[in-house]
Amino acid sequence: MQTTVNIKKILAIVIILSLFTFILRINLPPNDIANNLKFKENIGLLEGLAANTLLSQTIANWQITDLIVIKFAYSDRLKMSLIALPFQKWQLLEEKQ
Repeated sequence: MQTTVNIKKILAIVIILSLFTFILRINLPPNDIANNLKFKENIGLLEGLAANTLLSQTIANWQITDLIVIKFAYSDRLKMSLIALPFQKWQLLEEKQ
C-alpha cells in the first residue's frame, strides 16, 4: 500500500518535470543566430544589416552547444560567446577583444 503511493508520487513528479522541461525546450530561440539576436534598441538599419551579415553561420561559423533548456554558441572567428534562454532571444555572454 505504502509503496504504491510512493510510486504514484514519483511518477507524478517525473511527469511534471518532463512537462516543464518540454515547455522550456520549445520556447528556446532557433539556431538561426543572425535573425534571432537581441540587438540594442538604438541600432540603425545599415548597422542591423551589417550585423546580420557578420553574424550569419557562413561567416561566424557558430559552434552551438545544446543543453536541452539552454543553448550556448561560440564563434572562434568573432571571438564571441552567446547564450539562449527560454522565452528570450540570443544574447551576448562574452566578447573577447
